[in-house]
Amino acid sequence: MAIIKSNAEAFFGKLPAGDGGHHFILSRLTLFAANHQSDYDVALKYCRAIAEQFPRRPAKPNELEHLLTGAYQIISGEKIIGPKLPFVKKDEKTANESLGKPGDYERIMLRSDPIPKNAAEAITKLFEPADMLCIQADRYKPTLAFASEWASRPDLSAFQFISHNPLLDHADSRKSENFKAPRYLVHEIDDKEISHEQQLGPALALEKVCPLKMIVNSGGKSLHCWYHWIPGRKEQFRRLSIKLGADPSIYTTPLHLVRLPLGTREPDPERGQPFPAQQPIIFWKD
Repeated sequence: MAIIKSNAEAFFGKLPAGDGGHHFILSRLTLFAANHQSDYDVALKYCRAIAEQFPRRPAKPNELEHLLTGAYQIISGEKIIGPKLPFVKKDEKTANESLGKPGDYERIMLRSDPIPKNAAEAITKLFEPADMLCIQADRYKPTLAFASEWASRPDLSAFQFISHNPLLDHADSRKSENFKAPRYLVHEIDDKEISHEQQLGPALALEKVCPLKMIVNSGGKSLHCWYHWIPGRKEQFRRLSIKLGADPSIYTTPLHLVRLPLGTREPDPERGQPFPAQQPIIFWKD
């Protein structure tokens, strides 16, 4: 974070005294911090320390918190500044050429580090204890709790869904405005005509944009592939993911529901699934 401190001090030091444009200045500071630090709490700590060195007016309640949350939304693509991003659609030629080949399923499993034994261990390794998470038994009953609380629940593996990024500590719903800071991007091809093995090809192609963290078998027709969010690469990732055949709806919010790793998919007889199905992890990278 030294780069944030040195650049911010140089920027603030050139400004005249007074209140003029202070909110704008703080917005520039938080955007700069968000671009260089993916951890919300660390970025907020430094923003507060820097702002206190240049007291142009008293801070307003939660001003820095709201600005920093907005900054993360901007760089993740959730909040768009300026012209709307161009529509992206599947590129049939690129998608077909990228499809996985026989043996890819076995090869990806051989690349894996030791896989967590249960959902609680997966949550503990994916998130910080104080991260607020939304985990759901079905699509209509959101339950919010800190990661440490989820990890201690004996019934965690019975849940189906999770929002793949943490929420604000005071969040009371999974609305986009409660998004705290991006940790992961998730790629999913929701097409029953494309096998799991074929889906691995596009998943591996996306590694050139962001590091692959985990692949979860949804217990159905798709794989949910989690990647580390890298500052400044969200839009590049989204574009390539959709061109390779991903479901575009997964990018409508950074709090989209995906399958809980090592959770349980409930039966769906109407879709030919009369029994519960596990949601195993087939690849994990420490």
